[in-house]
Amino acid sequence: MKEAKGKKKIAKVMTEMKEGKLHSGSKKGPIVGGQKQAVAIALSEARKVGSSQWEALTDNGREQTGRDVLQWSMEASELGAGEVLITSVDREGTRSGFDVDLVAAIANHVECPVVASGGMGSVQDFVNLASSVDIGGIAAADVLHFGRVSVREIRENAFRSGVGVRLDV
Repeated sequence: MKEAKGKKKIAKVMTEMKEGKLHSGSKKGPIVGGQKQAVAIALSEARKVGSSQWEALTDNGREQTGRDVLQWSMEASELGAGEVLITSVDREGTRSGFDVDLVAAIANHVECPVVASGGMGSVQDFVNLASSVDIGGIAAADVLHFGRVSVREIRENAFRSGVGVRLDV
């Protein structure tokens, strides 16, 4: 794969694990090399299946894997993932806030940073997650795409709430 100039991160959706190596869906080999901080593993989606239990899903939440998302994220971290990106299917598109329990469970079980996605409907949702979980990043789509809030509003409110964000960008 040719890397574009300035590319900082490579995100891959983890669709399978074979022989103790992370693979892309193309089955062309391991995706984790010497620059692990540049490889973000997208565990696709997770759906709550019980108290403190989530199943990892693929194909935009349509395909069940039968895999426990905590186990899968720990395997990814142990095999060299630089980041784990998790989307809560239960919250995606609802604007009802992030699944803080899911994100916290993964963050407490892996050595690499966790990026949370799915459910942000307001600046307060961002602040709530960032204030309660040691998170590597937060993905926001709907609220930004449809102009419900601006990046500046998120940064300013988070800063005022004591969340460590930069205001100078």
